Amino acid sequence: MLRLVADGAEGEPAGEGEAARQYTGVDIEVSFTKRGKPQKMHQLSGGQQSIVALALIFAIQKCDPAPFYVFDEIDAALDDQHRRTVAEMIEKLSASGTQFIVTSHRPEMIQHAHKHYLIKFMNKVSSIGVASQEEALEVIQHDEGEDINVSAHKQAAQDEGEGGNGDDPMDVAFDQ
Repeated sequence: MLRLVADGAEGEPAGEGEAARQYTGVDIEVSFTKRGKPQKMHQLSGGQQSIVALALIFAIQKCDPAPFYVFDEIDAALDDQHRRTVAEMIEKLSASGTQFIVTSHRPEMIQHAHKHYLIKFMNKVSSIGVASQEEALEVIQHDEGEDINVSAHKQAAQDEGEGGNGDDPMDVAFDQ
């Protein structure tokens, strides 16, 4: 799964023999190049740690899927290519019926969502409304001086006649 999220990456659980059987928790070593020396999680950059954590979650999802996942700014430390790859992976995994809700400040996730909500907080009151993809992209590029949330939500069901074809169970939320 790590190879699907980060091209060329290699990784495996660390530990050997009896000491590993008594070990509690998970110790992961990973190399992001084919010839690179494996590094432990604490030695990786924030983006690399995010990729490894997401690869683990996606691998678990393949084996024992939950009905939905909520991710909060999982792409914050990722570069553009890895954000696109993660968004594409979420879209692909959502085809199996699992829903994903993701908050993000980045356009790559919005571009893969099929339904968007604009959430405004003004005068200590929140309000919500449906927004187009273009409006959602505009909001994340807008001056950060305003307190605005944008949420995108792709429904698994037809969502009480609001559109959607029932084949797109990926939910993505975007927050600014």
